[in-house]
Amino acid sequence: MLSCGFKKIKATVSKKKTILHNYLENLEDLLKKFLFPKNLQVAYDASKHGLVLSILDGVGMGIGFTFAITLVGAIRELLGDGKLFGYMVFGPSFQPVLIMILAPGAFITMGLLMGYFNLLDEKLRAKAEAKTEKG
Repeated sequence: MLSCGFKKIKATVSKKKTILHNYLENLEDLLKKFLFPKNLQVAYDASKHGLVLSILDGVGMGIGFTFAITLVGAIRELLGDGKLFGYMVFGPSFQPVLIMILAPGAFITMGLLMGYFNLLDEKLRAKAEAKTEKG
C-alpha cells in the first residue's frame, strides 16, 4: 500500500517535471534570441575597450542601478509610510499615500523620476547651448 503511494507521487512528479522541462526549453530558446545579441555586445565592448575598462564599466553600472533602486525605494517608503530607512521623518499627523507602498507606486515613482531627470537634462543642454553660442 505504501509503495503504491510512492509510485503515484513519482508519476506525478515526473509528469510535471517533463511538462516544466518542455516549457523551460521553449523559454530558453526564446530568451536566447534576446540574450545572444546582448552577450555579443558585451564581448565586443570587452574586446574593443579591454578587460579592465569593461570590468569598471560593469561595476559602475551596478553602482548606478543600486543607487536608482535605493532612490525609488526611499521615495516610496517616505511617501507610503512616512519613514526613511526605518526612522520617522514626518510627524504623527502624516497621512501616508497608500498607493506608494503598492506595486503601482514603483511605476509612478519611476515615471516621475524619469520626467524629472529628462527635464533637468533639457535645462542643462539649453544652458550649455547658450554658453557655446556666447563663447
